[in-house]
Amino acid sequence: LKRAAGGIGISLAILPFCAGGAVAQEDIRVVPDRGQTVMDRSRPEVDPVGVRIGSFRLDAAAFAGVGYDDNLLGTSTNKLGDGFVEEGARASLVSDWTVHQLGVRAGIVNRTYFNEGNFDWTDWNASAFGRYDFGGDTSVNAAYTHSRLHLAPQSVDVQQAGLAEPVPYNLDQFDVGGTTRFNRVTLGMSATYAMFRYDNVPGPGGNVSIYDYDALTLRLDTGYEFVQGRSITLAFKDIEKDEDFRDFQKSLREAYDHALAIVRDDARARGRSEVQAIAV
Repeated sequence: LKRAAGGIGISLAILPFCAGGAVAQEDIRVVPDRGQTVMDRSRPEVDPVGVRIGSFRLDAAAFAGVGYDDNLLGTSTNKLGDGFVEEGARASLVSDWTVHQLGVRAGIVNRTYFNEGNFDWTDWNASAFGRYDFGGDTSVNAAYTHSRLHLAPQSVDVQQAGLAEPVPYNLDQFDVGGTTRFNRVTLGMSATYAMFRYDNVPGPGGNVSIYDYDALTLRLDTGYEFVQGRSITLAFKDIEKDEDFRDFQKSLREAYDHALAIVRDDARARGRSEVQAIAV
């Protein structure tokens, strides 16, 4: 299974900014996440008011539908198709305080095929998050999310592994970050640690748990509000995987062993013991 490549990314965008102190209480990354659908994007100006529970607001939604996939395996020949029923629900309970924030969210999507039951899947997630405000211009936030997701059979990763059914996996994600504002300049920093754990599936190549990995994402954002409600944002992102650290550890160990071998050889040549040579 292919893993996300590490590196540093830079993005530049002109984005609308909220006016006043509310900016500090929002993540300055207002661009929708990659892969986020239009229906899932936040639109506070048109979202339902929800149900008030004390100082919290409860929002919930559910959907159901039917569809047809004419190429379940993503092949160019011998295509396999089937109809399906898909249903889902999501809910959130978020504080409505003037400062600080606390909340939980959860969602689930289930797809059941009429005939090809091997392709059924259920994705779900649950998260808890909070934000602490220091005055009107600075805040810190933290969140934890557990997700149960899957890789579709049409994905290149699954096909390269020689598999012909969804590959479920668990994702545990920890997020911390903070933002602050100096006049027209907004700065944000965040770190995300994610743990990917794949389930083994039947058949040759099904031992996919060997591809488990962890990833650390560091991000720095800076924004400048050049006119009322409009801002230019520059973002730097670095992704480091656990295998990168293991490779570094391995290289460091090999360098140490090589240096130790040189010391031992020199000790033998000078008639010293290894303990004396290393001590020197």
